[in-house]
Amino acid sequence: RLGDTAAEAAVLRAMGRVASSLDRLDDAEAHYRRALDLYRGMGDQVGQGQVHLGISWVLEHQGCLTKAIEHDQQALDLFGAVNHTAGLARALNHLGSHRMIAGDYQQALDDCQAALTLFHRIDDQFGEAATQDSIGQAYRCLGQHAEAVDRLRRSAHLLRRLGDRYNEAHVLIHLGDAYRDAGRSVPGLGAWRRAESLLRELDHPDAEGVRARLTTTAGT
Repeated sequence: RLGDTAAEAAVLRAMGRVASSLDRLDDAEAHYRRALDLYRGMGDQVGQGQVHLGISWVLEHQGCLTKAIEHDQQALDLFGAVNHTAGLARALNHLGSHRMIAGDYQQALDDCQAALTLFHRIDDQFGEAATQDSIGQAYRCLGQHAEAVDRLRRSAHLLRRLGDRYNEAHVLIHLGDAYRDAGRSVPGLGAWRRAESLLRELDHPDAEGVRARLTTTAGT
């Protein structure tokens, strides 16, 4: 009603993040698309880049990996045009994560290492935690189990210190997977139990998938 376009775009982007966290992907995409239109109308390249990364996350979880990578690249170009370090770091981490899913593990690792350097430069601990998670997963895909466990433990520890229970839970799932791959079932079960407990506290549907992991592993 006030006609504050910048505030409206920011709220829509926040609504997209919340809907994404709740796995309401169609709602998330709708919020992000509306925000993107507003940011474009204002000529706000940073805002556009941030929304492109939100859309890429949604597309990844909808199984549209090629389109997700296209949005990552658009975000990288937009942030690069205005030399926005935090945005560049986030875009590189997104791009690396999606290249990893596509099977390009070494390039994914290179992208994420570049992102980590930028996050260190600006002392962004949330970004560092997210990127350590990505790097850990890349090492896991490359069969370097000890390095994978180390990076994922760093990420989980940092997220616990920052109080980010949702993302800590997901990193703990990855850590449990890495322990399993390394033949270390006991610490792996411990990581999954912690993840399940956090997700249950948050009343998040992903808790069910972790319970299935625990049940399957316990039965073997």
